[in-house]
Amino acid sequence: MKKKIRPSHKYTYLTFFILFIALTFLLWAIVGTKPWFMTYTNYWSEMFWREATAVGVSFLLCFIGAFIYRLKVYYIVDDKKITRFGTKEREYYFNDIIYVDHEYTSKHIDMLIYLGSGRWVNLTMDKKKELLEIVKKKCHLLDKETFTSKYPDAMSRK
Repeated sequence: MKKKIRPSHKYTYLTFFILFIALTFLLWAIVGTKPWFMTYTNYWSEMFWREATAVGVSFLLCFIGAFIYRLKVYYIVDDKKITRFGTKEREYYFNDIIYVDHEYTSKHIDMLIYLGSGRWVNLTMDKKKELLEIVKKKCHLLDKETFTSKYPDAMSRK
């Protein structure tokens, strides 16, 4: 059973929007004037079109980047592991996942899991929270008291 799950891309769009704003101001600095909405009364001037082109180029670059990132990042869940595809391929085996922080997971869009080595990992959840249900079903999770007694410093690293 292999299932492909796409994470929610709310943070991705926010990150690329911030990148768009930063890139727009950088291109405005290169063009050499104030932002177009602050200075122009004649919208047909050459400087207006250079700055409008800078805004268009930055928007296009950020839109293409967000689209490619959205297509590239996904999870494949099979019987033994979760494989995250993105910039790097990462595998998380179900028998290595020992705890899911439900308090953190309910407040955020990320699922915070702890591995047997004591290391923690944030996995971006999908909108339907299928990934969380699969982890609850296939992993032998510890309860909070047992986990904190076994790994006392783990909860402080959030």
